[in-house]
Amino acid sequence: MADVDKQTHQDSPGDAPVPAQVVDANAPSRPSRRRLAGASIASGVILTLKSPSAMATRVCRAPSGAMSGGLSSQKPTVAPTCAGRTPEWWAAQTCPMPKNCTAFSHVFTCGARTLPYASQPIMKVLKGQTYDRDRVGMYLMAAYFNAYTGKTSFLKVPAVIAIWNEWQGSGANLGGTYTPIAGGRKWGSREIVAYLASTME
Repeated sequence: MADVDKQTHQDSPGDAPVPAQVVDANAPSRPSRRRLAGASIASGVILTLKSPSAMATRVCRAPSGAMSGGLSSQKPTVAPTCAGRTPEWWAAQTCPMPKNCTAFSHVFTCGARTLPYASQPIMKVLKGQTYDRDRVGMYLMAAYFNAYTGKTSFLKVPAVIAIWNEWQGSGANLGGTYTPIAGGRKWGSREIVAYLASTME
């Protein structure tokens, strides 16, 4: 399935009006030009298709943006900060939040299904643990550090916590899900981890 990028064309003040063309009834027809003229060029929106194989696997969008069919504005805007680091990278560093690095539950609320995470040192969760079977805790902790340190401007701390809260509240490693778009398709653990991993280098 092809992703679609939306590009917005805005006329600059110096653009001259296009003169009307005179059509010669005896001239040979040009069906390709007729199709182009009938394609609503003046609508100001040009759609281009990209092959998924040609696209980079890196995602610099919030979860809802990643779900929206690949539509992204090409208007000149501030580029997102997209320098997320992996759990392995963070595990080899000093914790960026010295006051709250003692236990996982100082960052993420833990309920009955995620009790094994609660008292674990944050840096230990980043190394992968048996209780984190689906690796969601490991990747969310890395995503949290990325957001906290400004490495992912498109994925903020509250969004990372919201993913955890919904996932652990709906079953955690036993079928937990997250819904990026209200009323939309739910992501299971694999999709959550795949999305988070795609925001990291």
